Amino acid sequence: MFKDLIKDIINEVNSIKDLASKQENLIRKCPLCNIEFRILNIKFPDGSILKIDQCPQCSSLWFDKGELTKALEISLKDIEKFFPSTSGKSIKGSGNRLCPVCSNPMKLINYSMDSNIWVDVCSCGIFLDAGELELIKLYSLNPKTFKAEYVEDATFSSTALNNTQVVDQKLKNINEILEDVNSLKKDIQELKDSILSKVKNIETELKNKNIKYLLSIYKDPLKEEKVKLKQIKNRVDLIKEKINQFNIDIKDIKDFEEIIILVDSLDKFIKTREYSINLRIEEAQKEQEKIKEKQKAEQLIKDLTKVEQKIENEIINEKKMIEQQQIKQEVKQEIKQEQKEFNKNPVYTESIQNISQKQINIKINKIKFNFYSNLLNYFTYDSKVILLGENKLFLFDLTALNQGNLDFKEIKISYLANRFRGLSFIDNKLFIYGNSGSIFMLYDLNDLINSLNLSEKNTLSFKVGYSDINNIVKFGNNEYLVVVNSKLYLVDKDFKILKEKSFNVINGINYKGNLIFSNSSGEIVFLNSNLEVDKKISTGSFYSIKNFKVINDKVFALSTGFIGYLENENFKKISLPKSFIEINDINYINDIYFIVGSSGSLFYTNNLSDITDFNAGIYENINSILKVNDNLILSLCNSATLLKIEIM
Repeated sequence: MFKDLIKDIINEVNSIKDLASKQENLIRKCPLCNIEFRILNIKFPDGSILKIDQCPQCSSLWFDKGELTKALEISLKDIEKFFPSTSGKSIKGSGNRLCPVCSNPMKLINYSMDSNIWVDVCSCGIFLDAGELELIKLYSLNPKTFKAEYVEDATFSSTALNNTQVVDQKLKNINEILEDVNSLKKDIQELKDSILSKVKNIETELKNKNIKYLLSIYKDPLKEEKVKLKQIKNRVDLIKEKINQFNIDIKDIKDFEEIIILVDSLDKFIKTREYSINLRIEEAQKEQEKIKEKQKAEQLIKDLTKVEQKIENEIINEKKMIEQQQIKQEVKQEIKQEQKEFNKNPVYTESIQNISQKQINIKINKIKFNFYSNLLNYFTYDSKVILLGENKLFLFDLTALNQGNLDFKEIKISYLANRFRGLSFIDNKLFIYGNSGSIFMLYDLNDLINSLNLSEKNTLSFKVGYSDINNIVKFGNNEYLVVVNSKLYLVDKDFKILKEKSFNVINGINYKGNLIFSNSSGEIVFLNSNLEVDKKISTGSFYSIKNFKVINDKVFALSTGFIGYLENENFKKISLPKSFIEINDINYINDIYFIVGSSGSLFYTNNLSDITDFNAGIYENINSILKVNDNLILSLCNSATLLKIEIM
């Protein structure tokens, strides 16, 4: 009996398999046109393939169970691409259409209960008229605002997929996203202002050496700002989801790509400043400990003096000369030993070293102009000097300056609206580069000097990438390297990009045929002709090198908190009296090296070991040094400020 039951079950299973096989092999025909369906093969990014039946005459679609859900994962514009339609209308059936699989009458239902899109449904699948798949997709994107209206006749009703309505809906979606973007821009600006204000406040406390406050924020000085930045990042992700949901190109959303870049920059800025601030707090704490140690040493000297005086008084009171001499000898030995320990104090040793530094007299005149532009760099051409500001160019004559004449002439910029960053003189051409990959080549300097006009007549403009340009380096005979953060572009003489390579580099120089660059880890990197790393030299610092400059046939590396130079491929670091100063330029004038940097820092030395700090009397960054003659220097500063430095 049990065997008979098993036999009956096996026969039942086989009959089900036979029925399924028959359904699979059944020729499926359109319920409307009664012609055989064609098969559409839709390939998804994950490699899966969806096979959909479509009527070649009326473009209606048949979806087996689960296929419609998969098809709705496709974007609206790709639905129009993958499902070609001969009609743009949705037809409400009579409810008596026969299923193309089982041939039973299908039920007419309102899709998702409230869409007003009427579709034919059977237990085998769903039948959609031409245009209904697009309507269902629009409904799934925004069910709240979706409306499908039908005009009924005796047997069925239909509606055209109105292009104007689709455009209006898309515009509505874009406006919704733009409102979110504008709100986000405002919050990002407030966060940026908050970060800058916080950093400025911390800088003030560092300058005032407020150790108690600094230790209270140590390890997490920008805690609140990081929380706000995380919230902003979440909002950015939500906007991205909306863009994808509405099937909108991200480029159609004004300022959103710039917001993404700005948020990433704020994230990097916070991490960098937080690391720098914590190091400076540690430095301030160590400096305070040094002061305490110095005070202890001074107190030790006072105590020793008291002890010596006490012993001397005891010696005077002693009657016997031998005992007096013995006591004196013991005291002298004690004092010598204590003096040796005291001489090891680093503050004392450093003060002795500073005595050997050559002293000079410097007279500084501060010249403030009535325009606003940070003066960045300069270029000399014959006896003329071109000064580069962030958004201005100026010209003056060196010979007139030697006579005390500061007659600066502004060069009119006719068509450029970019902010400048620096300049390079290569192959008798002056390259001025700026933000967003912009490069301007001046091929006729005489015309520029005579006309005092920078225009399309004497300038060629190029666009290399979209990042800010850091430097342009000669490479080979007719090629150049354009350096941006973390990328190198190899271009020809017309600045057509030949090759681009992602590289962890900041700035560089071509010195005696060697391509020398720096990376974000503070290393000096030697590249070969294939832009591959030959070797690296450590500078012992985590700060990247801001710039390279050749002085007295030495390659100097300028960074934050230190300056150094290459000698026989060895890096020699020069310590500065102040920590965490951004060094911007170095020049050699009248046997003396002059070094300038941020916050009005001005140093000089004649031996590259003992550095003298001279108060420039300003707080703006000093960006570069221009030698006029052996006794006169000009320094270019922020806020349209010029320092006239005379060596007396």
